[in-house]
Amino acid sequence: MRGQWLQWLRPDPGRLTEPVLSPAELAAARTELGAGPVEWALQNADAIAEEVLRKVPEHGGGPAAATTLRRVTQSAVLTGLHLIASDIGRPLPTLTEEALEGCREFARRGIPLELVLRGVRLGDAQLARGLAAAVEESSRDDYLASKAPVVHVGPGVPEWVRMLVGEGR
Repeated sequence: MRGQWLQWLRPDPGRLTEPVLSPAELAAARTELGAGPVEWALQNADAIAEEVLRKVPEHGGGPAAATTLRRVTQSAVLTGLHLIASDIGRPLPTLTEEALEGCREFARRGIPLELVLRGVRLGDAQLARGLAAAVEESSRDDYLASKAPVVHVGPGVPEWVRMLVGEGR
């Protein structure tokens, strides 16, 4: 699997996210990507939806419209993670059924294309920032772990002490 660093993505434990995708889609995503990255994706997708609604209020229009936007962003972020994680030769849809549903909904409501594309650009930018922050954090953690001192303890030290100090790290 390419993009193995994705396995280190972890959601914010203080922020709960209610998925709006089908249980089958979520199960498939968790199988391929892992639970942590999927929860991270859902949280970031909802943050994207919130930002789009704040900056392009035309995407709103009530609870149903907000749910449609959340479904689009959750699907799009998961698709992005699938693309990062997948083998190059493996075909993956770049426009999911949820994204098509969102496009149809935006067209039905008469949202101008430039506003739809502004929402897409806002979402792409926020996802790029989130991924960059995750890479930076995992790189920093790897760097710090590589600089951790190696601790050697003498004979006769209990095993739990050896484990605690990480002997031979």
